[in-house]
Amino acid sequence: MIVESAQHYAWQPYPPFIKAVYPSFTANGSLVTLIGDNFGDDTNNRISVNVSTSNIPCNIKFATSTQIICQLESSLVGTTKLLPISISVDDIYTQTYKPHI
Repeated sequence: MIVESAQHYAWQPYPPFIKAVYPSFTANGSLVTLIGDNFGDDTNNRISVNVSTSNIPCNIKFATSTQIICQLESSLVGTTKLLPISISVDDIYTQTYKPHI
């Protein structure tokens, strides 16, 4: 009698990865473009983006698996910078203080 055993592995998606941000550090009320990977693969993904230490929402205008264009819900005040950027795709979360390019 031969008994085969099987191992089950829980699949986990890769977290969103931001390579570049335009404009790079300030974006008062304007559009922000994020370039990267793992931003989701279809329109059913739940995507959220927040910027700065004030956690300002950035409303998604366009999204693909490698690009997100969003508009800040409110302006950055005083010396508040765009970074860090927090992004969540279907509850997989990451935060970056420095894009990798």
